[in-house]
Amino acid sequence: MSAATTEGLGKLPAQPIRTLPPLPIMQHGIVLSPRTGEPLRPVLLGVACGFSYMSAILAAVGFAWAWWQAIHMETWLSATRFINWMQPRPGSGLSLLAAVILALICAATVAVPWITAYTAWAGFSGARYAGLLSVGVACLTLLMRPNAWVAIPPAIIAAIAYLLPPVSGYFHSWEIVRASPDAVANDQGRLHYGRLARYQ
Repeated sequence: MSAATTEGLGKLPAQPIRTLPPLPIMQHGIVLSPRTGEPLRPVLLGVACGFSYMSAILAAVGFAWAWWQAIHMETWLSATRFINWMQPRPGSGLSLLAAVILALICAATVAVPWITAYTAWAGFSGARYAGLLSVGVACLTLLMRPNAWVAIPPAIIAAIAYLLPPVSGYFHSWEIVRASPDAVANDQGRLHYGRLARYQ
């Protein structure tokens, strides 16, 4: 057999066969990422999520500073605006209530934008409404310290970005992909753990 032939395949071409690059992976008209198999994420989505995370981080920093002020007796009454309004005596039931309120404000202003960014990145359209909720929750930082307002502008920018067409289109793509029959896992019945019977 000559070197120019192969078994059952005929003669090798003198020049390599040139082909077109592969077409984009598509599912129901949606272009999917070849790396993740998910709808392609627009750059604006990353920007929106970044601003949501920024709002959460700035709120956490504001809370940490307010808490640091609250644990010292000499700065207790000036730790936050609402503590200054309430004027609770340190150690009283009212002061405990003020500490609980401070913790709840922190939990809300940090968790809501953080969860919003996560759900937006995962493609859930409810993130659009959560973005608007994040703006309202971020306004609670005004009850802490005058400079805590810095957490509000990033929340506003993120909320607007979640409503813009590129991000809304991304959410719509996910709705189509999740509604397709291919997205439903096949029920393979009861799983068997351990050695298979044929190997015992």
